[in-house]
Amino acid sequence: MTVSTLNTRSVRNKATDLLELIAVRNIDMLGITETWLGPNDIRTVTELTSTGYRFIHNTRIGKTGGGVGLLYKSQLCVQVHPTTALQTSSFEHIALDVQCDNSNISLKLVVVYRPPATSTTSFFEEFSCLLEEMLTSSCELVILGDFNIRCDQLEAKDTIAFNHLLESCDLKQHVTTITHCKAHVLDLVITRSSTNLVKAIGDFDPTLSDHSLVSCCLDISKPGREQSMIEFTKISSIDPDSFGRDIQSSTLQDLCGSDFHPDMISDAYNKVMEDLLEKHAPLKCKSVTPPKRSLVQG
Repeated sequence: MTVSTLNTRSVRNKATDLLELIAVRNIDMLGITETWLGPNDIRTVTELTSTGYRFIHNTRIGKTGGGVGLLYKSQLCVQVHPTTALQTSSFEHIALDVQCDNSNISLKLVVVYRPPATSTTSFFEEFSCLLEEMLTSSCELVILGDFNIRCDQLEAKDTIAFNHLLESCDLKQHVTTITHCKAHVLDLVITRSSTNLVKAIGDFDPTLSDHSLVSCCLDISKPGREQSMIEFTKISSIDPDSFGRDIQSSTLQDLCGSDFHPDMISDAYNKVMEDLLEKHAPLKCKSVTPPKRSLVQG
């Protein structure tokens, strides 16, 4: 399963680009920071969820900007974690419970955005409370997002304090490559140190903002492609001779040369043809799986 994070610096007017990005990169879940969405941005959410994806998000309360969310394949069962009543002033977050139908693994996923101007002291205190809540469960845990802590500067005071906090909670931060245009590691992926959940990690610059996309491959089966039901008739299976005989013996012959109103003749014709099609090529249903997306370079 591919899980990614991206600081979009607004998803407004970027829905098409984001959907193309997750299709090309085969992303199953995308944690988005700085959505810049407000409570009335229904159009953008509708655009994001129009092609087999769903979107859960929290908007920033009281002022513009900020916002966090998760864009994910509709085959996944994702619910907001029921006990996340934690009020934080130093960072924004959304905690989610994820269950994949073809996997027995339950996953807790948290998307985090810490604005750069907030106090790191307050952040460490509040983030510790969040970790305490998340770590009470034995489920796999993935925390990702834009922390605005320069994890490339290993000797920096905030980086040392942050790494110490993670170590004390038996957590590991996986991102080591630059994720921001100013050459810093700000966008992170964190899991339990005791598991081998992350099989691979990488970054890619989609040129949608000043941050890179960070993606990790989790040791969890990808969700199956969504199936849908279609109705069809096999016109090609109709025996022309048998169909012709039934037309000749139908009530349509009684309408020939009659003085009936044209509307009555039309209704009678449609009714006879519907009955004959149902007899010779009955409506059938079947479940289909959409083909994998084909990308043509050009």
